[in-house]
Amino acid sequence: MNNTAVVTTETNPHHQPPPVPAASVPAASAVAAPAMTDVFGKPALLRDEDANLYDALFSRVVAAARPRDPFEWMLLKDYADLAWEIFRLRRAKAGFVNTMHKNALVEVLKKLALEPRPALLFHKNQEAKAAILEQLALHGLDEGVVTAEAVVACCDELALLDAMIKSAEQRRNAMLREIDYHRGGLATRLRDAPDVVDAESEDAPVADGAEAQPARLSANRR
Repeated sequence: MNNTAVVTTETNPHHQPPPVPAASVPAASAVAAPAMTDVFGKPALLRDEDANLYDALFSRVVAAARPRDPFEWMLLKDYADLAWEIFRLRRAKAGFVNTMHKNALVEVLKKLALEPRPALLFHKNQEAKAAILEQLALHGLDEGVVTAEAVVACCDELALLDAMIKSAEQRRNAMLREIDYHRGGLATRLRDAPDVVDAESEDAPVADGAEAQPARLSANRR
């Protein structure tokens, strides 16, 4: 009886080791990712552009789309940047025309055989402005003819800006298609958000069947 072997836990093949205390288990990485807005850094703005207005635009894009992952954040950032670029180029067009207004007025007065020197006071002296407008009215014209002359004077620059705007709009629309591909329905919410899309530059209606393009692309990629 005393010769019976005593089986210890060290030799028992069915023995399970005691559980390791939770405190000794290495915790998962607790390094927090920086906010996406911090990753993007400061927006690329010109000196006369308001960072608060850009932030307002980007915030409304984010609020409308509700990004769910870093990929969507980056797509929306590109979308906001392209929308901002389009607004910038449109302001540049108006700036070119306004810059040419004085010279255009001089040319109009010369064509009407009128003294052009008062044109220098058009924007500084209300009496001089009224006198010039009166002279234009005697010829059946108004200040609109000056704007038309200014547009003609910088038509080459305006054509270049129009091409740049068209390119930016195409890239913006391509970004919407990429967003559609990444998550169906996200771009639809962006297009329907009145605070994001400029009503004056509403994109042309999508042709029948075009909305199914992301699905076809997905099928092709598989």
